[in-house]
Amino acid sequence: MRNLKSGDVVFAVYPDTTSFYQGCIAQPPRKAAGGGQFVTVTFLDDEDVTTGKTHDKAVLLKHVMPPPY
Repeated sequence: MRNLKSGDVVFAVYPDTTSFYQGCIAQPPRKAAGGGQFVTVTFLDDEDVTTGKTHDKAVLLKHVMPPPY
C-alpha cells in the first residue's frame, strides 16, 4: 500500500472507530511524527451536515487496504 497516489480508491479505518469505510486518497503517504506513515483520505458520504463540505481525515497507513472487490 506504499505506492498509493491521489485519487486511488481504498478502504480505511474511519478515525475513532474500528470500521473500514470506502474513501479515496487525497494525499499520498507521508511520515508521521511517531515514525509511522499516514495518508489523507476523503471518505465517501462524509459530508458535514450543516455546511455540506467533506473534510479529509489522516489515517495511519497500516489501517488502509485495497478495495476487496
